Amino acid sequence: MEVHQLRVLREVADRGSVTAAAAALYISPSAVSQHLAALQKTVSLPLTERRGRQLALTDAGKILAESTGAVLAALDAARASIDDYQRGTAQRVTLSAFHSAAQTLLGPLLAHLSARLGDAAPHVHCFDEDVPQDHFAALTAEYDLVLAHRMTHTAPWPTGRVSAIRLLTEPFDVVLATTHPAAGRPVGPRELVGLRWVVSRQGYSPDDTLAALYSGTESSPEVVHRINDYATAAQIVAASDLAALVPRHTAGIRHLGGITQVPLRGARVARSIDLLARPDLLQRRAVAEVVESLRAVAANTLTLAPARA
Repeated sequence: MEVHQLRVLREVADRGSVTAAAAALYISPSAVSQHLAALQKTVSLPLTERRGRQLALTDAGKILAESTGAVLAALDAARASIDDYQRGTAQRVTLSAFHSAAQTLLGPLLAHLSARLGDAAPHVHCFDEDVPQDHFAALTAEYDLVLAHRMTHTAPWPTGRVSAIRLLTEPFDVVLATTHPAAGRPVGPRELVGLRWVVSRQGYSPDDTLAALYSGTESSPEVVHRINDYATAAQIVAASDLAALVPRHTAGIRHLGGITQVPLRGARVARSIDLLARPDLLQRRAVAEVVESLRAVAANTLTLAPARA
């Protein structure tokens, strides 16, 4: 049964004639008759009968018309619920983030939402998901929003499956102990050759980034430690002659002593931090509010970042 056919049947029952129903629905009497004929094909009992020149409902037609009221009410309620859901802000929104983005953005995000929307702020539920770059898109099946990172020289996110919103782009810096001979000035790819490294596990950044930097030389990086956490890597650097490669804005190491971040000279190595979601979810008002606040927080992160040579 089609919903519009049921609506026509109800109008005929309520208004007593095809002509009156047609006037109420702003369609022709013949169109009403066509809808009733199509509805008749879906049931075994006659819904209408001729009474003189008029088309009237049978008892079966009247019973179906009475049931139609409940059906249409339920459909209207469901539609209203969906509309409220899309318009509503105080809804649950799930958000996953990889570690460095989580420690940089999640706290400010929650504070920003509370300050901007108060009690109407979405109920954000945060999760940490540190996965290889090519696994982030699949997380949109589990979470409403996914904070993901992608090296800018790699393929874009799969279109159609996910929508990607760029939040910020950050270059990678080299972290050295303040006593290191190379500290305090930009370093180029050839100067990296003599360094020993603390980098992430294989399959994660910045391991792949370091390998790319060495691709133009005849050497391979000498990796001593594999640590995914940037703060831990920086603490190891502070106590040694090792080097680490970290993203400029979200490494979370500005408060640490004994280290310095120096920019790479002659190498354009950067990653983008993007927000991934299934396209339909971005239509929800609660999700849109979280996206707006994340944009503001990301922009503020760039503002707070120290200037680099």
